[in-house]
Amino acid sequence: MRPGAIVLIVIVVDASRLMLSLRVARRYESAALEASAFHFGSDLAGTTAVLVGLLLARAGQPEGDAVAALFVSALVLIAAARLIRTNVDVLMDRVSEEAEDAARNAIGQLQGVELRRLRMRESGGRHFADVVIAVAPDAAVGQAHAAADAVEEAVERAVPRSDVVVHVEPGDEEALRERAHAAALGVPSVREVHNVVVVDVRGALQVSLHLKLPGELPLDDAHDVAEDVERAIRKAIPEVAGVQTHLEPLAEAARGAELELDAGSIARIVEDETGRRPRDLRFLTTDQGVVAYVTLTLDPSTTLAEAHEEASGVEDRIRNAHPEIAEVIVHTEP
Repeated sequence: MRPGAIVLIVIVVDASRLMLSLRVARRYESAALEASAFHFGSDLAGTTAVLVGLLLARAGQPEGDAVAALFVSALVLIAAARLIRTNVDVLMDRVSEEAEDAARNAIGQLQGVELRRLRMRESGGRHFADVVIAVAPDAAVGQAHAAADAVEEAVERAVPRSDVVVHVEPGDEEALRERAHAAALGVPSVREVHNVVVVDVRGALQVSLHLKLPGELPLDDAHDVAEDVERAIRKAIPEVAGVQTHLEPLAEAARGAELELDAGSIARIVEDETGRRPRDLRFLTTDQGVVAYVTLTLDPSTTLAEAHEEASGVEDRIRNAHPEIAEVIVHTEP
């Protein structure tokens, strides 16, 4: 069989493999099949170049074979560069700017939803979106769930074949303080957190708070704990630009029959106000006097605004009934 006929057969085989691979790669959005299709395509182009080079050489143009060889070399390099770039994007979890912009625009058109963070990646022909949104602090759990569903549907419409995970957070300053407070208490050695303040300084959120640590803790260790708290708050609230901590020694717990009587009275006040006994009730002695720490148990469906109002009511009643207590700090938990 003549070389020209063999080359023609190879061209037909490469063309059929190219079309079949492209069809399957598009159907399943497979990067591996797409790479295989480009491999077959480069084979097809290279074989065609070889045929043209042979024809030119037969027609009395010996340089045609060298030109064909250079063309095939350039083709291999171009195909390799393209495959490397495409698959590096897949391995690095990169996503196209068009897909991310489409998801942001879709979320931005929803009413009552504030987009706080959007992270996307692409793998196996699918987009994966991690979305953090904020809703009104007085929104009930059902409303927050509906907002998350709306975000998922909007992103899936804007970016087909996407997998969306939505985290919902309350969207006001009080909620930010609660998140900072919880993040700080999650750090080992931190016993008490108070005076948490969130301020907006020229568009950048700043958090300041007071930490109570064991009084016998060395200063170096206390500084390490403060840095851990700052990192924990930044992780819990990515939009925070800076965190300032003020360290204080933890006071000894107050004891005595008088405080035992106060504990019973305060427990009755909490039960009258909320219908439940306090989950935790502790007293600490400070330079300013006795501080009462009260933890309330509320229904999980209670909104942040309702929880704040109920805690304020308990605090006011305790202050009025026991003016000898210097400070009352009320914490709510579901």
